[in-house]
Amino acid sequence: MDYISTAYLEQYRDATIEAMNDTGSDWVFYDQYATYYSVTPPEIELIDSPWDTGFRSLTEAEIIDFVDEVHESGSKFGLILELNYDGLLTDGANPFSDTSMSQAKSGELYIAEQADLQNINDPESIVFWDSWFDQYTGFVMSHAHLAESTGIEMLVIGKQLGAPTRESNNQRWRDLIAQVRATYSGSISYAQWVDDTQGAYFSFPFDAVDYAMIYQWGQISD
Repeated sequence: MDYISTAYLEQYRDATIEAMNDTGSDWVFYDQYATYYSVTPPEIELIDSPWDTGFRSLTEAEIIDFVDEVHESGSKFGLILELNYDGLLTDGANPFSDTSMSQAKSGELYIAEQADLQNINDPESIVFWDSWFDQYTGFVMSHAHLAESTGIEMLVIGKQLGAPTRESNNQRWRDLIAQVRATYSGSISYAQWVDDTQGAYFSFPFDAVDYAMIYQWGQISD
């Protein structure tokens, strides 16, 4: 599940859990998004929406209720943490408009540039990544505490983040994983996007987590 709105929660959440169970699956994974509200400097926060049908983050109370429903259904719960760029968009009502896509792409390119600069030991980029991980660690650790207290079986500490998983950030990821382990006793994973080119481009320290989750977006055949 990677879309949540107030309307969805009220109308479809329970039916979706039931439909997943009907397939014989014994896991439900939910993507909890935060967003960039700034990339200069990095500012990462949960997402709110003024519209009932607007995409947003779950509140802590809603996650607790969600986990309870999944456990009562007999399935395990996995919480995936992910970022988007909605907080940077001037056209918040339409994140897929040309303007919104351009703004999101600009933010993504800036972060990629900071990764390139860190590879050549640019001091300002090192400050950028220290700030990025400070922000992201707050997002992860708040959910690690929640995952531990609610009995969530797996915490996926990131999904297809791109430039933040360059090799130059490996030690920062190891430090974050160590913090999570000090708080959370369940399984830890990271979800990597892989296609024809991206698999070798990014470098996450998978030896430090319990599971590798792979999103295979490559072309299967002609």
